[in-house]
Amino acid sequence: MLDHSEISPVEDLGGLLAECTVNDHVELLPLQQDEEQQDHTDSVDLRSIVVSGSRSLVEALCSSRGSGSKITSLQARDCGIAFLATDANISSALHLSIRHVRRLSFYADLVSNDTYTWDGSKLVVPCFEHRQQNLYRAITSGLLGTFISSAKDLEELNIDLQCHEVSSLQVEKSDLVNFLGNYRWSQLRSLKLRGIWTSEGQLLDLLGRHQGSLKYLDIGNVVLKEGTWRSFFEKLKILVVGSLISAERFQLGGECLASRTENTFQGRCWELNALALPDKSLRDSLVEFIFSGGAFPFLDETSYYN
Repeated sequence: MLDHSEISPVEDLGGLLAECTVNDHVELLPLQQDEEQQDHTDSVDLRSIVVSGSRSLVEALCSSRGSGSKITSLQARDCGIAFLATDANISSALHLSIRHVRRLSFYADLVSNDTYTWDGSKLVVPCFEHRQQNLYRAITSGLLGTFISSAKDLEELNIDLQCHEVSSLQVEKSDLVNFLGNYRWSQLRSLKLRGIWTSEGQLLDLLGRHQGSLKYLDIGNVVLKEGTWRSFFEKLKILVVGSLISAERFQLGGECLASRTENTFQGRCWELNALALPDKSLRDSLVEFIFSGGAFPFLDETSYYN
């Protein structure tokens, strides 16, 4: 059993919090209890947390773990990933603190915000490449996947890593299997994936593992490094026949879908708002193809839309 006396949110987290982003202290929204949680016994404190930045995230998780409270809903935005690469005691506390989370949203801070560290009396600003390398290590090392999979009873999972905006050969390896592995959540009803690199096979495998429970799917700003989007949608059409997903519960979010090519790192891009027909966007045409028996949009993998 984990000894809470060995994990001091004040003393042991000092070095870790110094590695967090400069905007991490800005917002830790009040802990809320939703209507569903109020139906539980008063002796158990079930909490819904919304935080901005890694510092607030770490403080909230460790505070919850230290007080014995159970978090059932966690929304973390503008987060770096330095908090994942920490010592064993704190890492165990972070993982255990999300054990009961049913709704998890994680939005990475890679592109939009600078990351700072404190070096004595001055702030050190790592270069953009350094932040890319940190994200790359967190994903490929399995740290991010281990953290997410600590929530054993997930019903809703929203992930945005912003990797689609990054032109780095390292991020190409930051694919789906490296941060979700072969995990399966038996109660997963809602899945939203944005800003990731993956392959057609990995994406279909993930959806296939949750075919019996998944009711809502949102995919957008995804780059395929293997396979094609046409093949993916043709197979997805077959997959949804035996699933609970309907057209009303399916969303092609974000702005685009892209695929890697030999000569262009960011690949060829399908702009979802582009017109596939005079009066219909590519987004709507693809949904019609999957759920209503419409024709596949007259596009191919050689088309590039700006």
